Amino acid sequence: GWVLEKRSFLCPDPGVSASRADVIRILNATRSITDTSQTSTSDSISFPSSFSITGNGGIVIDTPGNSVEIYNASYKGGTEVIRGFLQIPKGGALNGTSNIILGRGSNTATLINEGSINSGELRVYRNSSVNNSGKIRINIGSSFLTNYGILTNQSPGTISIEDTKTTSGAIFNYGPFNYGYTYNAGSIEARYLFNSDKPLDSSLSNKISYYKKYLRNGIQKLSAVIHNGDQGTIAIRGFTENKGLIINEGLIQSNGFENSSAAIIAINGKSAKIKSDINNNGLITGTGSIEGDLYNEGTLAPGNSIGTLTVDGDYYQGITNPNASLNIEVDGSTSDLLKITGDSRTILLGGNLNISSIPG
Repeated sequence: GWVLEKRSFLCPDPGVSASRADVIRILNATRSITDTSQTSTSDSISFPSSFSITGNGGIVIDTPGNSVEIYNASYKGGTEVIRGFLQIPKGGALNGTSNIILGRGSNTATLINEGSINSGELRVYRNSSVNNSGKIRINIGSSFLTNYGILTNQSPGTISIEDTKTTSGAIFNYGPFNYGYTYNAGSIEARYLFNSDKPLDSSLSNKISYYKKYLRNGIQKLSAVIHNGDQGTIAIRGFTENKGLIINEGLIQSNGFENSSAAIIAINGKSAKIKSDINNNGLITGTGSIEGDLYNEGTLAPGNSIGTLTVDGDYYQGITNPNASLNIEVDGSTSDLLKITGDSRTILLGGNLNISSIPG
């Protein structure tokens, strides 16, 4: 067997039989994996086969510019990547760790998962990132996913945050400005979804400006962005609260949806859909559909330029806010369209109807 020494070398472990060459043993307490002398990204530390940590021990990784690859590990303690890369390859697994912390403060850390992770809270700090194409299951202790950095879930990746306590099972995607970006092309499931920016840039007009730049150039300058791609599915068992920008090109399901006064929901694409009742106090725009009742106390603007937004449910506007508005653009003989579908629908229109021509 082998023991992990402080300089990241694997040395013969007298505590394990020599015939157990596939075992790496880290005893009792958390141990650090550090190597600040290496700078080449081609240098990496690989744990072949499997290992476990007895007691409540965990792992701390500090390998700036380099990677630690784990094929099969099981332990109860935490996993912290201060700097560097933690990789779980296809067929690999990281099981039972109480939490995964990436890059506290201004440090840069990356988790690349192509295998399977079963853990407690996953926390991504602002200069750090997760790239998942495997399975992440958060179901131990305080089961939260908190993202201040960049979280990418590529197909066929799945992320599931389960209810282990009354207040658990939530995704927190946070700003402030330039941080808190989530892109999903796979499947995400949780109890709650909170997309919340800090008040550094809280005005809706500024967010609309940044959103237009995002559409043109992919500039990620708006805090708290969730981009659900055309193959992505986000399923929220409870409610969703949006204070930033949610771009949906796939499917979002939620049991209630609150869009705050300085927030944007963009439903882009004919197949894009949100299945939920929505209370809108900010801006909803796009060319997809809403399957549920829509309460508009902010602004509803069908289309990106000219387009149709479909609501398969009741539509209420300006019940509590006399300045609530429906914005329709006209271009020659064509115009935006708000299409209400379904039988016995209720439509109550207060507030304003704003009609404008597209320049040119």
